[in-house]
Amino acid sequence: WYQRRVHGKLKMHGKDHQSKVSITDYEFYKTLLQPEKAHVKVGAEDADLYLSKALYPTLLLGLEDLATQIDKLEKEGDDRIKERFNACAFLAEYLMRNNPKSNPDKTKELTKLYIQYSKKEKIERVLTNRKPLLRSLFTRSSGAAKDLKSQAKAFLNSMDQELKLKAKLEEITDLETLIPKEATDFEDFWNKWIGAMRDQVAIEGEAIEAAIEAKYP
Repeated sequence: WYQRRVHGKLKMHGKDHQSKVSITDYEFYKTLLQPEKAHVKVGAEDADLYLSKALYPTLLLGLEDLATQIDKLEKEGDDRIKERFNACAFLAEYLMRNNPKSNPDKTKELTKLYIQYSKKEKIERVLTNRKPLLRSLFTRSSGAAKDLKSQAKAFLNSMDQELKLKAKLEEITDLETLIPKEATDFEDFWNKWIGAMRDQVAIEGEAIEAAIEAKYP
């Protein structure tokens, strides 16, 4: 699995190319998730988001170590050592030695990064699950506004008032750069806004996410 994800080959123009993917990439992080199973919870949290913070940083670093060891054995090891090598035992020993509770520094940076990524994913899920409701609010609030930018501004203002966020959504949403000139409808706004909210809420904290979940359960 890990060799395919991290050391896999890509076929491009009839040739094999090594694809080196970093475990720090957000796109790689998303491949670890199972949003279709978001109904499975650990406490109140989606199970896959919980695992992405509590388990995956240690496990992935262990798999990196394992992949490095396998590469080394293939290049330098003799056949007797290769036959005795047990990948499962190697990984189990790594996990025991680097348990975050006893050795937090080993995974601190990756855990911190994955916590930020989990916040991005969580707000995207919170908004996506409420898309029909928010579309209805967009339609109601836009009123006589003619262009998409004015409609979006009215929508954000309505959300700020309903959620009692003191204009926070308007403040963190730069409509001038968010909405291109050719954009004309809700879907154009939504696709851009989801990305902007995902990035901003990871910085702003969980107050916005909590307010949305409380107001629109």
